[in-house]
Amino acid sequence: MKTYAFFTLKTLVLKTLAVTLVVGGLAGCSRREPGNSPTSSQSPSQIPLQTVALRAALLSPIDVKLTWKEPAPNAAGYIVEYATEPQGEFTTLGFFPPDQETFTHPNLMPETDWYYRVRPYYGPASNAVEVALPDALSDKEYTRRYARPEDYSWAPPHTIPEGVPAAKLSIRSAESAAKAAPTDLKAALVSSTVSGFQLTWSDHASDEDGYLLEMKPSQGAEFAVRALLDRGTNAFGYAFEPPQRRATLRVRAFYYGQPSNLAHITTGAAPSRNV
Repeated sequence: MKTYAFFTLKTLVLKTLAVTLVVGGLAGCSRREPGNSPTSSQSPSQIPLQTVALRAALLSPIDVKLTWKEPAPNAAGYIVEYATEPQGEFTTLGFFPPDQETFTHPNLMPETDWYYRVRPYYGPASNAVEVALPDALSDKEYTRRYARPEDYSWAPPHTIPEGVPAAKLSIRSAESAAKAAPTDLKAALVSSTVSGFQLTWSDHASDEDGYLLEMKPSQGAEFAVRALLDRGTNAFGYAFEPPQRRATLRVRAFYYGQPSNLAHITTGAAPSRNV
């Protein structure tokens, strides 16, 4: 599978984002955090004061089960992260829906310290758009053309200058969050590719930590995070991978909530292998 960071794309010519992951495969990505304290655009009164209560337990010597409880309402979802040192660089395990309260981290390195945290994230989502590829190609031909090299130099996240700058509002305030949601999300198929499309939207947020691209497969019931984009982004290219031809997408201006307690656990000895 060809990947651009964690997005399913067709070439590695594209620049790598600083913060990316494939949520479907739970491929982690390390990063330094901007900090757990409020940023200059984030006043303490706007941050949910409650923190997530996180527990870690061994299901086996090398499988860890995480369980958390969120006392603060209205979270859009959770980010689960881990490190191997208490002050280390955290790696993202995945983005999860607001009703999920458990996650199992399997097949870990034996006799190793693991540190976990969970962070809720908040923020308003855009209108949803449906993207559908033409039905002209057979599945076999679609797969064959997808395997060919294609130019995706147009696809990296970027900011398109606004003709008339939109008013920017806070997504951290209940009074303005709904009006600060991204609007006018549009998707345009890129004819030089077999499955690529360009997403554009209007940015109305003044204090987001970034944008999330969320996708719901044609037969899926829930949106799932597919890309994490820098703040101020309003254009991004994406591509379906065969056999997928249709999905519903939206973007969310988001900010991080307070992280949970740090849950520490040490894995046991490696299980014996029967020969």
